[in-house]
Parts: sequence; C-alpha cells; structure tokens
Amino acid sequence: EVLRGPFSALYGNHSGGIVQAFTEDGPADPTVSANYMFGSYGTQKIGLKFGGTYGRVNAVASTSYMTTDGYRDRSSSERYLTNAKFGIKIDDRATLTISASYLDQPLDQDPGVLTAAQVAQNRRQSNPNSTSADTRRSLDNKQIGVVYDRQLSATDSFRAMVYGGERNNIGYLFIAGVPGVGGGLPGGRGGLSSGGVSSLARQFGGVGGRWTLSTTLFGNQPLTVTAGADYDVAGEDRKGYVNESGGIGALKRNEFNRVHSWGTYGQAEWTPISTVTGFAGLRYTRVKVQSSDYFVAGVNPNDSGAAHFSAWTPVIGALVRVTPLTNVYLNAGRSFETPTLIE
Repeated sequence: EVLRGPFSALYGNHSGGIVQAFTEDGPADPTVSANYMFGSYGTQKIGLKFGGTYGRVNAVASTSYMTTDGYRDRSSSERYLTNAKFGIKIDDRATLTISASYLDQPLDQDPGVLTAAQVAQNRRQSNPNSTSADTRRSLDNKQIGVVYDRQLSATDSFRAMVYGGERNNIGYLFIAGVPGVGGGLPGGRGGLSSGGVSSLARQFGGVGGRWTLSTTLFGNQPLTVTAGADYDVAGEDRKGYVNESGGIGALKRNEFNRVHSWGTYGQAEWTPISTVTGFAGLRYTRVKVQSSDYFVAGVNPNDSGAAHFSAWTPVIGALVRVTPLTNVYLNAGRSFETPTLIE
C-alpha cells in the first residue's frame, strides 16, 4: 500500500510518504521450501521457508544467510535474517497476530569513496585511508510485535498493538583530522571530536489502539471512521572512541539519549457516489527528546539537554474515478519533522 506525501493521520507526524508492507499468512497446508542462489564476486544466498495452518493457528517462518566478497576490494558483507509470523484465531470475532524478526550483519566492510583519478587507475580498489582505518560496520536488530483484532459489532472493530526490540551497531570510520575541525587530529582524537568509532545500543517499543467504524450514510453511501492513539519510546547508549588503525582507542563520547512520542488521531473516508471518495483527518503529536552527556572533559562541555515538539497536522483530499484505469486526485496535508537522536 503506497501513500504519497504527508497524507495520513494514522502513521505519525512526519510521513513524507508511506510504503506499507503486509506480511504474508502461512499456506493452508504444511509447506517447506528451500532456495540457493549464487553469483559473481563470491555472492551466495541460502534460505529455508516453512509454514502451514494447524487448527486455529496459522504460521509462516523463514531464515536465510547471504554472503558476498563485493565488487571492490574490502567490500565483503554477510547477513543472517529470520522472520516469523503466527496468527491465532481466538474465536469467531477475534484474532491475535505475533510477528518477530532477527537480523545480524556481523561484518560489512566499507571500501570508501574514490577520486576520479583513483577510479581511472583501478575502480575496484578501496580508498587507502579506508584500508588504514579498517572502516567497517556490524549491527544486529531484534524485534517482536503483537496485534489483537476484535470485531465488536457488524460495523465496529478494535485493534490493539504492542511491540519492542533492540538494536546494536558499531561503525569504524576514517577521520582525516582536518585543521580547525575537531582539533585537527586524525582518528577522532581532537578535543571536540566524538571519535572515529561510533557505538550504540538502542531499546525501543510502543503501544497503540485503534477503533474503526464501517457504516453508511443516507442509506447507501459508505463511510469509514478511524480514531486512535499511540505511544512510542526509544532509549540508546551512544559512545565514541578514537579509531586506532581499526581498533578501539580512548573514549571520546558517552551519552544516553531517549525520545518519547505521544499521538492521537482521527480520519474519515466517505464515498457519496461510486466514482468519488473524500478523505479528511487530523492528528496531534507531541515528541520529547532528551540527552544526558556523561563525557565532560577538557574543552568538551556538558551537552545535556532536552527539547519538545508538538503540532496539529491536518489532511484532506478527494479521489475521482474517471474510468476503471484512470483516477484523478487532489490531496493537501501538513507534517512536521523532529531531529533524529544523533542530531
């Protein structure tokens, strides 16, 4: 499902566009499949997928491993990925869906950028600075979510959601030591530099509830009204170190960042005639960002602080079905974007 522009009160305050993916359900009968793929530069991928329906439970799960040496020197990568989804039919009116995923990328080498002269000499080489700093990254991400759906009546339904997860990332960067920037010392040694090794451990989660009314106006004009609220939170330990030729050196950054987001929204969709649909929605969002700085040394001051952001964000639009193959639409919406945690 694709929504272009800031046109939905349902998906947060800063959507420049939405691409929503729906995880497939398991097949009716128990099924197992495997695949193997290979290609140039040592590229290989192997996968296993299985699923089925077992009484009131529908399940699907897959796991895969991918590795490649990469087109350029020092551009190898490997990835482990596992996904699982379970749908449980509680009764004739309610279902419980559990979705979980695990991603592990233990090594992503970074060959760095090349100048035009270096490309002309050998486009597959790595940047010498990237080689000396052994630039690379490793990350993992684990998350799980639970969704409860209940049909309250012939026209009313309710959905509740809770999710949580953890993400870890460490990246080794080349810091050139430009005069006047960060003290002009290589590897991120400068007094105000945050270092050439960036490390974070982040925990995140959230809850949400949504009520939907599907009815008609004036006898036969379909009307769908949705209202809900959500709360999301994330906290991360972020550290930085001097890059000692690809190793971890002295501590240069130590902080704990957290963000809280509260939102409430309503949206309506009305089809007065079969070829015309109108939309309108309104959302209120409040975001709080906090940072606690634990690295206060020398010329590096205490940068702790907090900021609040809030706004009402309306959307409105109309869609006209000119022919079965042609639609004409006009949408208007407002959104606001908060700084990221690193900003």
